[in-house]
Amino acid sequence: MVREQILARVRINYRTLAGTVRGDATVLPADAGWSAVVRVPATRPDEALALDLLDRDAVVVHPGYFFDFRHEALVVSLLPPTAQFARGAQLIQDRLNAA
Repeated sequence: MVREQILARVRINYRTLAGTVRGDATVLPADAGWSAVVRVPATRPDEALALDLLDRDAVVVHPGYFFDFRHEALVVSLLPPTAQFARGAQLIQDRLNAA
């Protein structure tokens, strides 16, 4: 029961993220797991973007270099409640638009 609930939430959140992120950023395909990778433009380091999201928007993401990505990326947990996640996804896009 819990496993199915987690799977449903992860799928909804992934679709939400993929539908929210646009422009020069892209949500990379994912076959499994409860994290998503957003490839972001190399206009500034992914760490700076992650820190801006944390400081300005209270959105917690990991910079891609934590996971050895060679390009600028954000790693996003797909586990938060769907409404909270949708708000965070929009804040990520807003921050990308501001860059």
